[in-house]
Amino acid sequence: MALDGDACAVLEAIAFGNDPRITPSDRLRALEQLQAFPDQEAADVREILAGMSPEEIAFEWDLFCGAEVVQEALNESGKNAYPRMAAAIREAVEQRASEIVSGRVRSGFEASGTGEVSASR
Repeated sequence: MALDGDACAVLEAIAFGNDPRITPSDRLRALEQLQAFPDQEAADVREILAGMSPEEIAFEWDLFCGAEVVQEALNESGKNAYPRMAAAIREAVEQRASEIVSGRVRSGFEASGTGEVSASR
């Protein structure tokens, strides 16, 4: 028998919530009940990962980080979740842009003193 979403949410709230009325024994019992039921989603993920090579896992992790985590870090809402990552990415982009504009890096484009950029030959 699987634990449905509502029951799982209630047990997690008991186990990890901050309600002072919940006793330590209530929290332990909720944790025991959570552990008694298999987490089908986690089992599915473990099964998928078990069939992948380390290279495939690294590739998928890189895709996830690029597609999800970095995008969220750059969104206004993500700045709170990933402030160091957002700052590091912005700093790297600003440094690279500065290098390109100052002509220290040949990018295939040339910047004029007026701020216009044209393709170099």
